[in-house]
Amino acid sequence: GGPVIFVGSLVPLLPGDVAGIVAGSVRYPFRRYLALSVLGSMIKMVSIAYLGAGLLTRLEGILEGILEKWAGLLF
Repeated sequence: GGPVIFVGSLVPLLPGDVAGIVAGSVRYPFRRYLALSVLGSMIKMVSIAYLGAGLLTRLEGILEGILEKWAGLLF
């Protein structure tokens, strides 16, 4: 029950939805489901935000290098 809901919330897309449907059909306690689902979703979203910020920083460095090379070729 609990670990499946938590891991389902960590994984993007369908596993969290399926875990929620199954939890509702077996009458899993709502507060416990909500706590596990929120905790898993928060970890997932914070991880995505940090990965996105790191990716943007790298992309900015790459684009600056490309623009410097183009500027050197044009001028």
